[in-house]
Amino acid sequence: MPATPFRPLIGLLTLVIAVAVAIEWAQADLWLADRIFEVQGGRWVLREHWLLEDLLHSAGRTLSALCALVVLLVAGYRGWRYSFKAALPEAVLFASLITSTALVSALKRVTQVGCPWDYQRYGGSHSYHPIFSPRAATDLALNCFPGGHASAGYAWVALYAYALYRQPRWAMAGLGVGLGMGIIFDVTQQLRGAHFISHGLWSLIIALSVTLFAVHRLDRTHGALT
Repeated sequence: MPATPFRPLIGLLTLVIAVAVAIEWAQADLWLADRIFEVQGGRWVLREHWLLEDLLHSAGRTLSALCALVVLLVAGYRGWRYSFKAALPEAVLFASLITSTALVSALKRVTQVGCPWDYQRYGGSHSYHPIFSPRAATDLALNCFPGGHASAGYAWVALYAYALYRQPRWAMAGLGVGLGMGIIFDVTQQLRGAHFISHGLWSLIIALSVTLFAVHRLDRTHGALT
């Protein structure tokens, strides 16, 4: 195990938080969404495009869920065949995936933030509010923050923690896989008008925080792992 397994995660988490705060302060969400909306001719023409909606959104979400199921099955097999400690990396990976996506899902219902297509600025019926500002009662049905679909990709940054204890030299590659999946899912939703850029960044912040805890949990038992 590397002497400083937390450093890459802490560095990346700090950077993403700084970028997310800067985007909110500068209202860069609106600037980028405006550009995407204008390129599409003032309407979300890509909202139901087969590549984005059917392949990258629906099929992508299903693929992520199936991969998580495989992780659970491997954890169950290793636990049954060897011991609980032998299956701990897989168990922690699965728990991290579920925790990241569940936290995002729960927060979506609490924050009551809309998608771009919900707002009058982009053809919707609601007035725009910055993420952390009070909202009127008419906006209480909105639940687009943090980004749910992006979280299905970013949750896989937990592969960093998993690889540290199975194949340490692949740890950064595992982190890259999660970042790559999350970025693809995140951009997909931005092009469809389903999310602002900040929505995905906060999903990544949650995923990185969960992964940090996963590294800590595995670090405590690393000497006993097989």
